[in-house]
Amino acid sequence: MVFNLDIYSAVSLVQRVKPRMVIDTRSLVKVAGSKATLSRALTVLKKHGFVRGSAKGWVAFIDVIWQPMYVIESILPSLKAFVEAESIRCSKKILNYREDLFVTLDWKAWELTGYQTPKNLYIYADSLEEVKCRLGGADQGNIFGAGEELVYVLPKIGEFQNPIERTYLDCIARGGRSWLDAIAIELLYSHKLRVRASFPVELVEKVLEDLNSVMRKGERSGWSRAGLKRVQLVGGGRD
Repeated sequence: MVFNLDIYSAVSLVQRVKPRMVIDTRSLVKVAGSKATLSRALTVLKKHGFVRGSAKGWVAFIDVIWQPMYVIESILPSLKAFVEAESIRCSKKILNYREDLFVTLDWKAWELTGYQTPKNLYIYADSLEEVKCRLGGADQGNIFGAGEELVYVLPKIGEFQNPIERTYLDCIARGGRSWLDAIAIELLYSHKLRVRASFPVELVEKVLEDLNSVMRKGERSGWSRAGLKRVQLVGGGRD
């Protein structure tokens, strides 16, 4: 995706305000210079998925909006995919047999790090119909019946050559608990990443302590040697 001037200007405007969960529009108008300028900026930010919610007098932005610009540019494809995502219901048993699907976020992060128990399943595909075909066909009603696993289908936007980095960027873009997954991925697979985000020190320390605990208990054997060394070096002496 092209990181155009409109996105840069809109994000820059918000970054001039102190980061907080909810921002009153009066503060934003002050830095924007006028209500019209703010309105144009918010239109751009909503279109690209940066706005979590809004009402008269306030706006809530997603966490990633305060990341450095090079990170913002890198996660734009993820945000666009989230905006255009669809959902279906599918048997988890069926999904276990579809290893060719490009899974990201919760389940992929769990596969890479074993850090957090997955909550939702996110899959990249060219279309919703493609996923139905891959999972057995829309004519099999028992597969897509009510009460089964909710699957979020994301359109393939951006690069996918590096699955680890794409999952990392998706976690950054998603925010919330996914930031913990992103930190775990960065600690264990930093050698696979070209882009690195900035995270609160307290979150990094929490993830680092948890990963070191898992290592001491011998509960995870699939991590790369480089990743293990990275955690040991960063967390040395924290027993």
